[in-house]
Amino acid sequence: MNCFFKFLSLIPLLVAVGYAAPNYDDAVWDPYRVPGGVLRPAPIKIKNDKQLTSYSMGDEDRFSKHGDDLLALFAMPDVLHTWGGINTRDGNEDENKEVFARWKVRAASSLPSWRLVYDDDQLVSAIGAYIPLYKGSPYDGGVEIAACTHPEYWRQGVAKGALLNYLEAELLPCPKFSYLWASADLENQATRQGLETAGFESWAGCNLDDLDFPGHGRKNRVFYRLTRDRLSQILSGSKK
Repeated sequence: MNCFFKFLSLIPLLVAVGYAAPNYDDAVWDPYRVPGGVLRPAPIKIKNDKQLTSYSMGDEDRFSKHGDDLLALFAMPDVLHTWGGINTRDGNEDENKEVFARWKVRAASSLPSWRLVYDDDQLVSAIGAYIPLYKGSPYDGGVEIAACTHPEYWRQGVAKGALLNYLEAELLPCPKFSYLWASADLENQATRQGLETAGFESWAGCNLDDLDFPGHGRKNRVFYRLTRDRLSQILSGSKK
């Protein structure tokens, strides 16, 4: 089962996109809501029985701290080198914090958003996705996960713990979630093998000219998909 979680360390970290928040109180968003919400903190156990804590971006009492800690994490050279999301060196801090505020609104509306993993007072990992990204298209329910980990916590099981917690706390309980997707460079055999070992299957029939297709514009890449049912089977097998 460990192989499933290795794919996050094998592929480039994915783009974290901010969107203007719609009115999430509208009933059209109900299929995307997690029953019971996503705001509760959760323990994460890593190597040597060390325990971390996962917090929701929607935690109002911690929001200011979360924003400051995220800016610091994203700006670290080793993180920025691989991170495909917010470039805090070039971006405006106020603009970045507006993105964080949108993430908070989603979480407060019981939509899967972002979770931050702490070792006491130190932010060590961040992970998130936006379920309604493909709302209204044939690809609705698909998710590409974005994640990054503090360099001092690499190879300690933090990425694995953060991913497992995120899948169980926010994605699998979401009624609309139907599959994870990822892509790899055609020549990158290590990434392709890692995704396949993790349980991803080749996404046949991709049309890169389809403007709705999640990977539209990504040339010379192979696309993979891991269905909700297959993911549930893998996670269930890991607990036996």
